[in-house]
Amino acid sequence: MQKSAILSIRVRKKKIQAQVTRALPRREDRAWLAGIIEGEGSVLWASYGNDEWRAKISVIMNDGAVIAYAAKLMGATPFYDKKRKRWHTYAEGFRAIQVAKLAGPHMRGQKKELAFAMVTAGHVFRGREPPWRFKLAYDNDLQKNVRTLELSSVSRI
Repeated sequence: MQKSAILSIRVRKKKIQAQVTRALPRREDRAWLAGIIEGEGSVLWASYGNDEWRAKISVIMNDGAVIAYAAKLMGATPFYDKKRKRWHTYAEGFRAIQVAKLAGPHMRGQKKELAFAMVTAGHVFRGREPPWRFKLAYDNDLQKNVRTLELSSVSRI
């Protein structure tokens, strides 16, 4: 990769990081966004059929005003799905990592684990398998099987 292309990627990442940080300056906004993501959202890896997995945080619901505010905080755009009659917005790639960094500490449970795994893993992977999966493991304290997060060893871009 040429030096100018690498510099361009770094500049774009810094710009996205600044946009998301400016949009989420207050702790209350970060906590609100974390609540919306936990209640109505998804933290996932999206694949588009080319063995490339991208970090993605999406929120889908019927209330357009709430989605518009969530989109503003994530630095994204709200969309209306006419067929299903609902609003959605998403942050993908490096922007999703920045949202996970800022809103992740306010999340609880499984989505918090996914957000922190996303931050640790990076924003793009190559490989046929997703960068993480859940497996059942027996927890002696709880005396039952619980789902645990397992990072797979795939190549990072």
